[in-house]
Amino acid sequence: MIISMVCCKASDMIDIGVKDSKKLSAARRKVLYGEITQRAKVLKTVRIDPQELNSLMAAHTLNQIELMKASELIKSAIYPVYVDSFDVEPDRLQAELSRVTSQPVFCSHKADDTYPSVAAASIVSKHLRDTAVVQLAGQYGEFGSGYPSDPRTISFLADAIRNGTNLDQIVRTHWETYRRIRNAVSGSKLNDFGKEK
Repeated sequence: MIISMVCCKASDMIDIGVKDSKKLSAARRKVLYGEITQRAKVLKTVRIDPQELNSLMAAHTLNQIELMKASELIKSAIYPVYVDSFDVEPDRLQAELSRVTSQPVFCSHKADDTYPSVAAASIVSKHLRDTAVVQLAGQYGEFGSGYPSDPRTISFLADAIRNGTNLDQIVRTHWETYRRIRNAVSGSKLNDFGKEK
């Protein structure tokens, strides 16, 4: 998991054409990443590798972990902070992040479609994730995007589990998709694993 914060002038990000990272190709994200790093007033990221996630999720929910890690970034913000809400209730997340960080925080769903700074942060995170996926594929073999909607990822996980491959270094073992595949491989046949609970 990679969480990023970009403090910037909105006009600077608009000028270079930032938008929701999911609407951009990997090549375009790479170009924009370079431009964002040059124009940002502050750019910080937090990486949480699968091993740390697996350890933290023994005692915390994914939302609680994201809140802790996002708070680390927000404390060093130099402008009001806009967050793409990872809580189903943005107002609740906004209140908690503002309380914990003592910063003005504004949360909403699809904030990366609305606020250039959030779009820029999403591009930074996605580009760094793209790079990590390429590196891991070189080590473990092609596994697709790593998302639960990707049949290549599902096939890779199923084959690895069947073969007894230890995936703790690269897979969040508390991931519902992973648990369902593991249970299906050890029991009944694979079916639809395309949706995370």
